[in-house]
Amino acid sequence: MDVKQSLEEANRELENLVEQKEALDRRIKGLVQVIEGLKFMAQGDSIGTPICSPTGEDVGVTDAVRRCLGGAAGPMFPTEIRDRLWSAGYTGSGDPKGVLISVHGILDRLMKKGEVDEVLRDGQKAYKAVSGLVRAIRAEKIEAIRTAKLRGAFGLTPPPRLADEIEESLNAALKKK
Repeated sequence: MDVKQSLEEANRELENLVEQKEALDRRIKGLVQVIEGLKFMAQGDSIGTPICSPTGEDVGVTDAVRRCLGGAAGPMFPTEIRDRLWSAGYTGSGDPKGVLISVHGILDRLMKKGEVDEVLRDGQKAYKAVSGLVRAIRAEKIEAIRTAKLRGAFGLTPPPRLADEIEESLNAALKKK
């Protein structure tokens, strides 16, 4: 077998696999959208989501912060999160300052994981939950860039819309990660 012929076959197989992966990524994105919609319909009105679990069991502080942000009508200040936790019985060592310190640490971790975004509200830092759909789209954009780079590394041309549209939105998405 000729080396050039082997290279051409390997490139064709790679291109075929990349196309299959792109098709799977589109399918995954569609399922995430369906799941998000079904979750919303199952929840009904998510404003004021209780901090405790539906079974009445206590949840951890990190999950309680997630629920506070997920059930909020808009971005929340850390002090608002602390107050909501405090009123739900999360008193930590009995000191509101200690609970606020915990809230800040949890928010930092959740931001690094892409679960929370930091935004400005009244000129001050506030936090809002990032939906599963938005997280999936951000992950998809990052994967699309990786795929485009892989295609470019092997001399394959990226899909036209990928080359034009993804680069700008990816920069914004990566800044939020």
